[in-house]
Amino acid sequence: MGYPIQYKRLFGVQRTHYYGVNDILVRTLRRLTAEEMEKLPENKQHLARMRVLEYLNWWNQGETAYILLAPWRPILKKTYGEGKEKERQERQNKLAYPDACIQIRERASWLEFDNSTKTIENDEKKKDPSKRGTTIEDKLVQYIETLGPIQNKDPIIWVAASPSRIENIQKCWEKVKRSERVKSIQEKAKRAKGNFFFPEMHFCLIGEEQNILSNTPNNTLNDTLSNFESKIT
Repeated sequence: MGYPIQYKRLFGVQRTHYYGVNDILVRTLRRLTAEEMEKLPENKQHLARMRVLEYLNWWNQGETAYILLAPWRPILKKTYGEGKEKERQERQNKLAYPDACIQIRERASWLEFDNSTKTIENDEKKKDPSKRGTTIEDKLVQYIETLGPIQNKDPIIWVAASPSRIENIQKCWEKVKRSERVKSIQEKAKRAKGNFFFPEMHFCLIGEEQNILSNTPNNTLNDTLSNFESKIT
């Protein structure tokens, strides 16, 4: 082609995670295309996929990060003023960044694909987060801390291959909601007259996310996107 292409190949768990996330888009596109074909006369069924692409939107992990950061930047700037750039960056790094976001017409959902590589619950013997990797428990708390202040109530759908894995993540979520850690976050938000709520979480096996996506109500992604678009125009 006349110039080098910078490409980083994915291996092992990174590869399975990448395809696991993007397969959600593939399954959704196939389902919606089939639904559109049923509505069209036989001589126009070839237009079904094109019709779906008019109302199906998809953002990968990097893009969802930009979308979530748009409403968060004013908060970070106000909280961590001049001379606190390090603290601001540390707080920004602790935000929840979904694997992807999917929007069908006006219905949007954040997506998490679990390939059973992360520890679910924190080890109480290692209370210092710097001594361990991010756990599922950490990510669940991050969603509470990330979506509350920006009032984004779009649901999070967790997808995994193992029934036991889904059950354990769901149990972890129930534990998180009752935890002292979250009670502290709630009290802090109350004192600051801020926003606090438990995000809507769904847990399902691979493929079952289609049942959830077909019934997800309209929420707040459009407001978040408007904020994001105003920052880049």
